[in-house]
Amino acid sequence: MSVADAAAALSLSPQRVHQLLKSEHLEDVPLAAGRVRHRPGEPRVRLSDVARLLNFRDSPASERTTSEYGPGGTADDYGAARAAALELKIELDEVRDRLKVERTRTEHALQIASDLLEMVRSGLAAEGKIDDVAGAYSMALTQLLAPRHVPTERFTNSD
Repeated sequence: MSVADAAAALSLSPQRVHQLLKSEHLEDVPLAAGRVRHRPGEPRVRLSDVARLLNFRDSPASERTTSEYGPGGTADDYGAARAAALELKIELDEVRDRLKVERTRTEHALQIASDLLEMVRSGLAAEGKIDDVAGAYSMALTQLLAPRHVPTERFTNSD
């Protein structure tokens, strides 16, 4: 049967029939060597494949076992896969939310650490100023408390 005839029988477009042939849902009828029964490049479709697809459409959804639900899958398998995918999506959303909260807490902790580091730096700068002031007081006290004149005879050797 030609692609156009198969498309009409299946109520599909010829392009969709070509897609089904390419995906091997329909089987192409090979030409015998040396004989040309249809135009080259124009595939033919097996009547049994068209009948199988028509029977598939007429069967209840619970009995379907073809590629509509994946290779060899059923509607139950498809539902289970959707449920598992939904569970994974929910878990991914929860992990993403926890990660967002953790990132916010980390940014807050880094801000606190930065503030503390700045406080330590300013404290060190203040200690440097305290050292300068203490050094100046020490020098001033040394000058004030030092005797004005030192008797020289105590320091000379009279022997």
